[in-house]
Amino acid sequence: MELANLNLSRMLKTELKAGVLNLVRKVQKSDQKGDSEVLHVMLEHRLEQVKLHVIPLDQPGSFRGLFLLIFQTMGFNPEHQEDYDPKQIELNEVERLEMELKNTREYLQTTIEELQTSNEEMQASNEELQSANEELQSTNEELETSTEELNSVNEELNSVNLELERKVQELSEANTDMQNLLDNADLGVIILDSQLKIRRYTKAATEIFNLIHTDIGRPFRHITSQTNYSTLTQDVGTVLKSRRVIERFAQAESGKWYKLELKPYQETEELVNGVMITIMNISAQKELESKIVHINTNQQLYHFHSKLLHVILDEDLKVEIFNPALDRLLKEKAKGSHFLHAFGSALFAKEEFRNCL
Repeated sequence: MELANLNLSRMLKTELKAGVLNLVRKVQKSDQKGDSEVLHVMLEHRLEQVKLHVIPLDQPGSFRGLFLLIFQTMGFNPEHQEDYDPKQIELNEVERLEMELKNTREYLQTTIEELQTSNEEMQASNEELQSANEELQSTNEELETSTEELNSVNEELNSVNLELERKVQELSEANTDMQNLLDNADLGVIILDSQLKIRRYTKAATEIFNLIHTDIGRPFRHITSQTNYSTLTQDVGTVLKSRRVIERFAQAESGKWYKLELKPYQETEELVNGVMITIMNISAQKELESKIVHINTNQQLYHFHSKLLHVILDEDLKVEIFNPALDRLLKEKAKGSHFLHAFGSALFAKEEFRNCL
């Protein structure tokens, strides 16, 4: 059994073959929605007219590129029967085919030339691409070298970063230690910048100055104190300009006494970048001084009014102080003279008195 042959050019009758194939090519090249043509064919020994419709298919998508061929018979035409000459038709078809072959060759030649031009352009593009590829390879090598250098720099930066982190940690610890030291030493400190704005202060400074954390960065003149030190702001400005130290004693509203020392804040030997105020509570010292003065006053009163004989000698046994009760025993100008000269040898001759001395 022979297999069915679905090749259209073999299935068509000879006189239809050329017309059908030409019309299909025409529609394929022209992008038209369809075309038709009247063909002649011998059927049962007589000439019949057949109208051929060629329609390109685009729906659905799987039919795109296919063509629908419709053969419509138009019946017998006696007028064309006598004029029908198969040999002449065949000759005409040969001439048409030769003309189509010539056109096809010219088209092929033009296509070949275009392909050659395209090939030359492609070759030039290929050379440019090769050149660009070489440049990219060179750039890639440079990037690899740069990457290695960057990696080396990155390692150095990591090392420096670790060192900086260590130093920052040390500075942080030192700052914490210093803050704890100042707070535990009960020493008030206020540090002002070159514009006399508050940079830092210790807890002890809040005993006499109304300071809170948000005062950092505020001008010092805006801060009030609880002391009778009315010229503090002027003295701070004087220290910044003159670079000399000013010491003042001030009493707070609570009755406590404080020693305030204003010093230039020196970042280097030549650069003064602010003022440092140290505040020391000297209430105990003031109280002790008051007690000493009181005791001295009482001793002087007792020494002056006592009926007992009082005399104070230095390490060379010279008279320094004596009370009025000794006036009758001392010689003239006894103060500053030797004990023997002032009192005579009779008192010094006593062994008990010498042992006391």
